[in-house]
Amino acid sequence: MSIKDFFQREWAGVADAWRKWGDEVRVQSAAATEWICELAQIRAGMLVLDLASGVGDPALELARRVGPTGRVTATDLVAGPLAFVEQAARTEGLTWLTTQSADMECLPFDDATFDAVTCRLGIMFSAEPARVLREIQRVLKPGGRAALIAWGSHRQPAFSSTLSVIGEYFSPEAAAPPHQTDGPGPFQFELPGSLSSELQAVGFAAVQEEQRVLPWPFRGSAEQFWEMFSELAGPSLRQAVASLEPEKQRALIQRIVDNLRAHQQGSVVDPTALVIGCSAIA
Repeated sequence: MSIKDFFQREWAGVADAWRKWGDEVRVQSAAATEWICELAQIRAGMLVLDLASGVGDPALELARRVGPTGRVTATDLVAGPLAFVEQAARTEGLTWLTTQSADMECLPFDDATFDAVTCRLGIMFSAEPARVLREIQRVLKPGGRAALIAWGSHRQPAFSSTLSVIGEYFSPEAAAPPHQTDGPGPFQFELPGSLSSELQAVGFAAVQEEQRVLPWPFRGSAEQFWEMFSELAGPSLRQAVASLEPEKQRALIQRIVDNLRAHQQGSVVDPTALVIGCSAIA
């Protein structure tokens, strides 16, 4: 199975979870959505392509900002979640938002079509990020802006509290280390400067990179945070946890919940998020 097929299977396997947790994810990731709009310098009337849109973040917010004189095209490798984007857009009357299933490594759009291309927490999962960036450059108009956000260091509370604990329970053969950076995965660009170097290498201009700690609030208990995290993480993680002996499984989950409680204030759990943002001009 290719890495692309693997991720396609994983994302297809969380469609129901996205339906269940979509509202919470939108609240949790609102600061990241705000930042990518800032990086892309979104304004009314722009033609914007959003990659790896999932169930609508940040495509819906982009559509609100470009208004009816603009257009937003939301894309994803997996077609299923885009149905949620369409439904949400219809509910809000955002008729200028359209969706299309698309592989970011081979975009089905003409050259020089868009004023901006955004990708929030998606570029890390490509096995060929340079190819993605060349495609982004191709579909941007001259002077158009690319805006990308990727996860920063794996040594941040949300992942130290969850993935790192899970990694301790499995051998390297059973589960890759959560900080692996030599291929596609959430932390492919955790090393500062690595994403901006990729942009520069394919010929983007005015490349800027910044690292920020953003609020990442979950409205609920630590137990509910783990429930959402595990359901959205994909079938492979759930199956790995389920494969543990009951006593080990209970101990694992309890450790994770205890870790998350350290970031709870009142009815909100906020471990914060360390992310890397890049902007560049075609």
